[in-house]
Amino acid sequence: MRLNLAFAVTVDGDTLTGTSKAGRLPSSKVTGVRRTTAVRTVTEH
Repeated sequence: MRLNLAFAVTVDGDTLTGTSKAGRLPSSKVTGVRRTTAVRTVTEH
């Protein structure tokens, strides 16, 4: 089934807030925070 998504968001620095709409479904709140660069640890086996 195909589902069209529509987003209305505001970006303020490293945060994102707004709403998303999926077809006929009610709007949902959306929030986000910018991820920092992850440090990978490599272990030998």
